[in-house]
Amino acid sequence: DVTNNGDNAPQEWVNASNAMYLLDNAVPEIPYSIAHGNHDTYGGTGTLVQYNQYFGIPHFQSKSYYGGHYGTNNRYNYELFSAGGMDFIIIHLGYGAGTDMNVLNWANTQLQTYSNRRAIVTSHDVMNTDGTFTSSGSAIYNALKGNTNLFLILCGHNHDENRRSDTYNGHTIYSVLADF
Repeated sequence: DVTNNGDNAPQEWVNASNAMYLLDNAVPEIPYSIAHGNHDTYGGTGTLVQYNQYFGIPHFQSKSYYGGHYGTNNRYNYELFSAGGMDFIIIHLGYGAGTDMNVLNWANTQLQTYSNRRAIVTSHDVMNTDGTFTSSGSAIYNALKGNTNLFLILCGHNHDENRRSDTYNGHTIYSVLADF
């Protein structure tokens, strides 16, 4: 979650943007983006009006690392970056992505398009506190597990920490829950 009360608390968006925008002026550049959470839609229509006002396409489209988005807003997006001599793609799938096969197909296409890059997927709701997948997490894992470049899935949502590893066709994907 970027905020706790979504569209009901405009000051939370101001606070979040003031904190995150510090990264915009970092030298060297620090690539970042955000996978929205369920709290970011509170009080709104679920369209993430303030999320897209502060962290939408216009904010990121001029960044050298911004890869693109799915749909008409920045609800689902990806970045391309390099670190430690390796090239990465990170795909941000916000809350509820596991219920939308169109989004999962889009993410799968990005992983295939950039199959030469190590892949990280973030989504809000992937793991339960006991380390099992949520229904959304299971859908995300099952839709993307065939991509051998995918090695890491990160999530929050459930207040705890845990990790798991799953192997599909000899390829291991690590999933990490961290929500403090």
